[in-house]
Amino acid sequence: MKLIRYEGENVTPSDDAILYRQFLSDGLFATVTPTFTSGAITIPAMRGVICGRDFTTDIETLTAVLASSGTITGQIYMWIDMEDETYPLSIKIRNSVGSLSDDDINNGGQYYGLEIAQYTANTSAVTGVTLTVGFVQQELDVHKAERVSQSILITRDLSLVGVQTVSILTGRKVKSMVFTGAVDLTKKMMVGQYGESAGGSIYSHGDTGNYSSAGYPLAFSDLGATNRTFGTVQNVVDGSFDINWTKTGTGATGTAGIRTLVLYHD
Repeated sequence: MKLIRYEGENVTPSDDAILYRQFLSDGLFATVTPTFTSGAITIPAMRGVICGRDFTTDIETLTAVLASSGTITGQIYMWIDMEDETYPLSIKIRNSVGSLSDDDINNGGQYYGLEIAQYTANTSAVTGVTLTVGFVQQELDVHKAERVSQSILITRDLSLVGVQTVSILTGRKVKSMVFTGAVDLTKKMMVGQYGESAGGSIYSHGDTGNYSSAGYPLAFSDLGATNRTFGTVQNVVDGSFDINWTKTGTGATGTAGIRTLVLYHD
């Protein structure tokens, strides 16, 4: 056991890469424009990140493999060989497109490949080159612009039981929620929370205004612990979640307005 970043400790490139890979995707820091002539493809100098490790390359001209007949689509890629102590990083080209090795090179793996571009060629020359690698800054910008919370209003007739489906942002999935609800012009109110592993609430008694706690994210009471309506969050999927409403006694009454803060990140 050791604290990696501590005075006197030896922080290795793998230690750094494991950390950086948590928030930096593979890609370039800026776009480049490959050029081609006849059977040669020139890749400009590049700088970027691969497997959490920053890199630079010089301008490099590659000899493309042309089609033996018709046309082909080939692949240009960066290649890491952790056992090559002289040139662990290189740029390679092949006359087909396919998956590349994705060994965990930060934990003992040997090979890792990252596609840079694809090219087309006929029997006599390269006919086009398309950059396919992503850009690190774009990934960061997308993440910074990502919406991580949403405020919605849920209304519910508390005399009803059954499942209520609530829509949220398309393609997003709830991580946690905070509920604040009340029935207007009454003593009935509640504050609750939902998480992936637990939930609970504090609610007022509609007859006295006293407070109790419950193991449900949503709870309303007409009469102490006798006539209550509870809501349980279930079926949390991309784009929606369900509230399963149940009751004890005759349940609570009235229409509740429930202000809900939906959180999409841990």
